[in-house]
Amino acid sequence: MRGIATQSLFCGVLLLAGNLRRLNAHREMVKAEGAPRSAERARRRRTSLSDFRPSG
Repeated sequence: MRGIATQSLFCGVLLLAGNLRRLNAHREMVKAEGAPRSAERARRRRTSLSDFRPSG
């Protein structure tokens, strides 16, 4: 296979196959263990840029 277009298409197909494999593995994991616990969101900062402005 030669050419940039052909190589790009081949790379896209490989990425598609990898993503499908990941999705299938995730579905199997969810079926086997139940729904995984969702990640907690990071706490928001309590300071803002106005707290760092010089007074005057």
